[in-house]
Amino acid sequence: DRIYLTDNIEIAKSFGMNLKNKYSEDFSIYKINTIGLDINLYEDINLKNGGYYTLNNISPKFLERII
Repeated sequence: DRIYLTDNIEIAKSFGMNLKNKYSEDFSIYKINTIGLDINLYEDINLKNGGYYTLNNISPKFLERII
């Protein structure tokens, strides 16, 4: 339902592992080019320091897979 966002790769890895442990599903990390991207960001209560989420779709043209 959500796309989780952070600007810290270590936070992204840790949060991804927490989700994997909780839901037994794998995760991916993408780098997002925000130039020209129009999305709404919300502060994530599960990741209060440096974590956000969006309910918007993000076009693949803005994404680069890291993990």
